[in-house]
Amino acid sequence: MPNADKNAPRPRKVLLIRFGAMGDVILATPAIRAAAAACATGRVDFLTKSAYRPLVRNHPSVERVLAFGGGEGAGFWSLARTVRAGRYDAVIDLQNSLRSRFLSLLSGAKKRGTVKIGRWKRFQLVRCRRDRYGEILAVPLKYLAAASVIGARDDGKGPDLFVDPDQTAAVDRRLESAGLAGGRRLVALAPGAGRATKRWPAERFGEVASAFISRGYAAAFIGGEADKPACAEALKNAAGPAADLSGVFPLAGTAGVISRCSLLVTNDTGLMHMAAALSVPCVAVFGPTTRHFGFFPFRAPSVVVEKPLACRPCSYHGTDRCPKGHFRCMLDIGAGEVLSAAERVLIPEN
Repeated sequence: MPNADKNAPRPRKVLLIRFGAMGDVILATPAIRAAAAACATGRVDFLTKSAYRPLVRNHPSVERVLAFGGGEGAGFWSLARTVRAGRYDAVIDLQNSLRSRFLSLLSGAKKRGTVKIGRWKRFQLVRCRRDRYGEILAVPLKYLAAASVIGARDDGKGPDLFVDPDQTAAVDRRLESAGLAGGRRLVALAPGAGRATKRWPAERFGEVASAFISRGYAAAFIGGEADKPACAEALKNAAGPAADLSGVFPLAGTAGVISRCSLLVTNDTGLMHMAAALSVPCVAVFGPTTRHFGFFPFRAPSVVVEKPLACRPCSYHGTDRCPKGHFRCMLDIGAGEVLSAAERVLIPEN
């Protein structure tokens, strides 16, 4: 990790860039805290896509969120002018894409840090089956390394997330109307994922829900609009007090649901990192992806359930079908294994 000049003045205006996705923005929060601590003003600006603005909008270390795209965000060139006009002393590029590098250069900042993704190692592992990783570095530590150019230091804590109070109130009302309140402990289950091979069979999520319901819990199936088919299938296999809340809430509302839960059971998705940021125990089912990419739950009570197959990892972010045709990485994981993992991670409640 590079070291900043100890005698150099602390920067007054710092911009961090991470366009998305959900999990990546949440995993950037340790770097946000560290950069703010290294900044003379104690706060930093953060640039992201408008869809992920709610994840950092209430963060106490963030002065201003620059958003682009979508209904609330600016166009890219308008955003570029805003970055230039910001007169930043330092820019920390946590995206490392052509657009983010352009914005960093355009800013005119004297100090610029860029995350090292390790694309070549990743390519060799997935395409050539050659593991050149050696030490496996979690993504937040890669982000912190990029921020070290301004003297930012790891505070030893995990990601964090600050839920809108109005969203929490809306969540409580919806849980009440769905019959999931009334003193019952609540388990959230997220059977969706962006790609088919990252989805553990939805009916097995239903089996896990039923097992928890038999122990006095209620179950909430969560996700976005695209996850509704998986959540509906899971709900069909759950017996007892359970509800499908997929597509009901915006991003901040989904965080509100998780914050009310004793446990999250999920696939390898951004909701896993949301649970970690909210200090909610998590069981994550991993199929085509592995810990090499650095996206395991970071500094949080969690268990990852996976199978040690020679064909893993088979892709960077999952695919629409199993390249081998057998899908053993997911089909070989039974509901009992996930329940056993949940028992290990679940914090006893009085």
